[in-house]
Formats: sequence, C-alpha cells, structure tokens
Amino acid sequence: MKKHIFRQLQDIKAWQLKFYSVLFSILMAEVIVASMGILLKGYVPVDYLLTGLVASFFVAFLVITILLQFREQFVESQLQLNTIIDTEPECVKLMAADGTLLQMNGAGLMLIEADSANQVIGHNVLKIILPKYRAAFIALTKQVFAGGAANLEFEIQGLKGTRRWLDTHAVPLRDAEGNIT
Repeated sequence: MKKHIFRQLQDIKAWQLKFYSVLFSILMAEVIVASMGILLKGYVPVDYLLTGLVASFFVAFLVITILLQFREQFVESQLQLNTIIDTEPECVKLMAADGTLLQMNGAGLMLIEADSANQVIGHNVLKIILPKYRAAFIALTKQVFAGGAANLEFEIQGLKGTRRWLDTHAVPLRDAEGNIT
C-alpha cells in the first residue's frame, strides 16, 4: 500500500511539473513578445503587454483547469480499479520481471498468510514457492514478460507454514506504447 501511495505522489508531482511548465512557457512567451517589440519598435506599448499577459494567463488557466480535470479523473479511475482489485475474491497480484511483488489484493494476502501487504510487497514471490516448482514459475514469468499468457499449477508454503496448491493464470500488462510493464 505504501508503494501505491508513493506512485500516486509521483503522479501528483508530475502534474505539478506540467503546471509549472505551462506557467513558465507563458512567461517566456511574454518575454519574447516584449523583446521583439523592443527590437522592432524600440519600445513595448504597455497596453500591448497587458493584453498579451491577460490573454496568456487566460489560456494558462484553461490549460491548467483541463489538466486538473484529467488528473482528478485519473485518480478517481485508479481508486475504482483498486477497489475492484481489492474486493476480487481470487488472488490478484502485480509482479516485476524478477518476481518482486508490486501489489497484491486481500484475497492473495490471505492465501499466502500475510498479515499485511508490507510483509510481501517488495519481496520476491519465489520465497513462498516450493523449490521444485521455482524453475517452472521462472519460466512462466519469462513467457509472460515475452508477451504471452501462461498457466501453472504449483505448491506454495504460506508465511505461517501452511502448504497449498495454486493454479495461476498470468498475462502481461502493457503501457500506453504497448511495452510490457
């Protein structure tokens, strides 16, 4: 959960950076317009500068409003998706290519006998997979990160010692450019 919050904070910082970029662009445009007026006419009429500045800030306000609406919609959709994942009765997990657990819902945490996500997030899932199934699990992970879906039945030993069989179905997740994440 902490990593999820950290990712949301990174998203907010990215939006702040976009905001400051828009503001900086507007100010730079005004500096360029003023410089051109000085070069061409020797001076810049005050009403011309004020009109340009008001127009620029109006455009900036519109752009920032649109960005904030998109950010709000993004955060809302993330919360909805997290709610769906967290209430799913089956184990749902997100993993890195090396087997590091990035996210797991409540059903998965119960399955592996974790008292909290902090016990497993950032740790490698191979630790709970019985040794004789680890090579098959690594092969499954490689297949998924190569772009294919895969299934595997294997045995784990939960954090409190209980052994159980799992049947997993794994699929690659892609970013907006189609790269596997």
